[in-house]
Amino acid sequence: YINQPHGLLCEWPLQQSKLKKKIYLLLIERSNLEDSCTLQFTSHKEVKEAEKLELRVSSVAIPLGLKIPVEITRSRHKLHDIFQIPPAQPVILFLSRLNYVKGLDYLIPALGKIKNKNFTFILAGNGSSEYEAEVSELLKTNNLEHCTHRPGFVTGEMKDILLQGSDIFVLTSHSESFS
Repeated sequence: YINQPHGLLCEWPLQQSKLKKKIYLLLIERSNLEDSCTLQFTSHKEVKEAEKLELRVSSVAIPLGLKIPVEITRSRHKLHDIFQIPPAQPVILFLSRLNYVKGLDYLIPALGKIKNKNFTFILAGNGSSEYEAEVSELLKTNNLEHCTHRPGFVTGEMKDILLQGSDIFVLTSHSESFS
């Protein structure tokens, strides 16, 4: 995020290829950044990465605020009950918006390679109908339909049960700024 002199924050729109980013930075964004009062980042790692740009503007790292959910007793048991998963079976959770940048093209084929193992994959989140169709095809191609549950977008207690009751949380990503 860029802290502009007039106090507004705007997201740095650099989610394209490296070449496009370099061109955009050179032609447009460098002057915007140089005219800023302060650059605000969400981690010290991002500050270090921005130092490579050799900008003449101060920067600050302000971590994202977190709300720690209330612990759900027997969350694993509740999760297994909701999805009718055998008690000893491990649960692998992916919870995010469904978008190509989230790396499901890495994760699903990797899980397909261990399909002879006994696990349940929960794919929570939603996205465009086109991308969800691609995900369905990936699951089918990698023979994971039989062990995958897709609850869609989840919030509140259900989200907490998924996060607290799963054995493994996986968020593969081509680019993750809020890791």
